[in-house]
Amino acid sequence: MKIRDIQRDIEESLASLPTLTLPPPLEGLRHLPVGDRNPQVSIRYTDQGRKVRADADAGYFDPDRCELVLRFTPFQSETTGRAATGFTPVRIRGDSIADTVLGDRR
Repeated sequence: MKIRDIQRDIEESLASLPTLTLPPPLEGLRHLPVGDRNPQVSIRYTDQGRKVRADADAGYFDPDRCELVLRFTPFQSETTGRAATGFTPVRIRGDSIADTVLGDRR
């Protein structure tokens, strides 16, 4: 598994949130603005915000050195083909989110 696979899995899972039945500890995820937006995930090193290479092995996603950056961009307009910009990313750090997101993949 590669970093790009983890990013894609997380993006697809976030996009599915509105239709999923979530256990009570994960209900807070419903506050993420995914209904009318496209989630984009980037795994970055915390030292200078550099992206972990998409073709790197999944083992490079180390919760002690990495963070997830989530961006929620509007779906592209069918008429203009452009999306609005200016949305602030959400940063998530720590073992608990890595355990929740990655589960038994580690």
